Amino acid sequence: MTSFTLDTHYLALPDGAAKEAEAIRALAAAHEADKADVALVALSIAASRLPAAPLIKDLTEFGQTLERHGLLRVDLLPPMAYFDIAFPKWCLLPTEEMEDIEHEIHSILYPSIQYAWRDYRKAHQLEETAPSRESPWRAAKCDVQMMLAHIEAGRDIFVTSSEIFHREIKKRQLIALGAGAILYPAEAVGMI
Repeated sequence: MTSFTLDTHYLALPDGAAKEAEAIRALAAAHEADKADVALVALSIAASRLPAAPLIKDLTEFGQTLERHGLLRVDLLPPMAYFDIAFPKWCLLPTEEMEDIEHEIHSILYPSIQYAWRDYRKAHQLEETAPSRESPWRAAKCDVQMMLAHIEAGRDIFVTSSEIFHREIKKRQLIALGAGAILYPAEAVGMI
């Protein structure tokens, strides 16, 4: 059975607003019918590309968000432990190997954004001690965590509309790291 990892940013969109909503619902239906193995990464989605995205505080609220989007039965993948990004009871303690892969993914996707918050903060002369919800660093970290969780879980297809993952050179490098395939939602439905 083919395994799919959905981009968690779909949850930040207003219900049914995504042009991809029909394809995401089709993937969820295939999961429920045991025709596909569908998962997404449990992130606070505070770093969504949408400025008005809600901050999800815990796994209970995350489950309610999944339910609103018809994704309650999909599997959840844990990201690495990061404050205000991961949920305390559903995250991975990083290993050295995992941190190396995370760093590689970050370098592929966001070479112009510093890997560590302290370096980003220093480079941009920021006063705050933690990244804001709108921080490009936080958005980058969430994208990296989605791909890392996908690779760590050994899944087949990463499903996203975000162009950062579809740029040819970046896509090839992520696939070489173990991403399998990276498809748009409509393409992913065609793989069921």
